[in-house]
Amino acid sequence: PPVPAAPPAAASASTDAAAADRDLEHTLTGIFSAAIIRSLHPRSAIHIAIHVLQPDGSTAALATNAATLALLAADIPLRGIPAATALARAPRGPAGSSSSSETVLDPTAAEEAAAAEVVTATRRFDGASAGGWVALAS
Repeated sequence: PPVPAAPPAAASASTDAAAADRDLEHTLTGIFSAAIIRSLHPRSAIHIAIHVLQPDGSTAALATNAATLALLAADIPLRGIPAATALARAPRGPAGSSSSSETVLDPTAAEEAAAAEVVTATRRFDGASAGGWVALAS
């Protein structure tokens, strides 16, 4: 028998999740392609696999930091140590008050959903030197 199609909402959610996964993959590829000193391993492939078992916020920062630790543990030479952090501006107190938001470091998924703004940033590596901070997602 034919398999019933997924409801539109479920299909949309899975499409959004797949797009988010591709964005994260592209971002991590850019970070680690610049950070890894590939000339020391001319005929080698370095494969980084990230498996998010329970997404609870700050996924891009956590994936970046986990991959960095894995590369360091494997003694892969790097131009610097990529590290990422996530910040969220979350509501606090009554709306319209002067202290209506607070900055949350390493926000959970619930804090990200309630936040007016979420920024994930990491150091940029270009050439032989480390550059400034660059936003991965906002």
